Amino acid sequence: MTPIDMTTLQPLAAPVWFVLFFKILGFILHMLLMNLWLVGLPLALFLHWRGSENARLWGSRLIRQMPIYITFGVNFGIVPLLFIQLLYPSAFYSATILMAWHWISVIILLIPAYYGVYLYVYTMKKDPMHVSGWRRAAGWCACLFFLAIGFLFMNAVVLTAQPELWNDIWLLRSVSGASVGIGSAIREPALFPRWGMMFALGFGTVAVWTLVDRNIFNRKMLNLQNTENVTDAEKESASAYLTWSARFARISALLGTALFVGCALPYANFVKNGASLGAVELPELVNLWIAGPVLVLAVVMFLARKTSVIAGLVALLAQITSLTVYACVRQWIQVLQLNDFLPLSEFTVRTDLGPMLLFLGSFVVGVIFLLWMIVTAVRCCKN
Repeated sequence: MTPIDMTTLQPLAAPVWFVLFFKILGFILHMLLMNLWLVGLPLALFLHWRGSENARLWGSRLIRQMPIYITFGVNFGIVPLLFIQLLYPSAFYSATILMAWHWISVIILLIPAYYGVYLYVYTMKKDPMHVSGWRRAAGWCACLFFLAIGFLFMNAVVLTAQPELWNDIWLLRSVSGASVGIGSAIREPALFPRWGMMFALGFGTVAVWTLVDRNIFNRKMLNLQNTENVTDAEKESASAYLTWSARFARISALLGTALFVGCALPYANFVKNGASLGAVELPELVNLWIAGPVLVLAVVMFLARKTSVIAGLVALLAQITSLTVYACVRQWIQVLQLNDFLPLSEFTVRTDLGPMLLFLGSFVVGVIFLLWMIVTAVRCCKN
């Protein structure tokens, strides 16, 4: 692919570090919640349908909280999209034009996915343990739609970072020189390991959510074990859920780590243009990637039986650290892949303080409202 003449591009209105920081921050926040509907939603639907009593309780709690996770997750996902369009507009728009119909279908899939989850949750308000067949089908359709949306997004970001694929896709999917908009990166061998890594991170998030929900959102159940005015059956139920949730969290974290390692190692061999950035090679970056899920696994294994609020917060911090490492390395690799096409060091910056200050002010106000909404959600989720 012929490199772009950087002098023809509009100057950036903010420093590169500013753009990268908020792009990565938005991606981390999006991943943390997106993992819950990518992996947590199908697990919750299945366990609420066919699981044991404790498994059904776990599934019902996650599903009831799912609307707020979807709402926050989708909005957080807008942030990295906005900043990648600011930093790499030529690459992003070229990639999404090649797969235009797939890209537009994201909206078509998202709307019924929203309604499917809300319908399932609304039904559970009447009877948390029993959902009619067609409403259960709506939940599974929502789950499949979210999986499809994630796969389409993965296609878009893979095509964005690999301009060398564009010419072949255009030649295969064009009429009279115009792209018909049905291209994809499905033939790119790095696509499925990358998709697998994202799916693997979801198991870690589910494991951590299990501990956070039990230790922070659902403390009333835990307190039954130390309360005198409750029956022995209620105490046994609380103890049984503690044992089940600890085992489930450990299994989920172990499965996520194994899947991540199994996808990350072949990904390093598939990725093209894996040149070094300074003294760091791509395999070294992948090893850094793997350290994140391993950290989460170690923390979950140690804290799974702990019932304090601090234990839940430490587990959450470990997962945020893992996602931060993944996001930073992912951005580093994207810079490497696009370096020959759009070298980051050659971008022209013409800082415009007006829009930057307006954005930062809006960001601070948004964070304040977000914290208030989270506190409110925590109160509502407590039994």
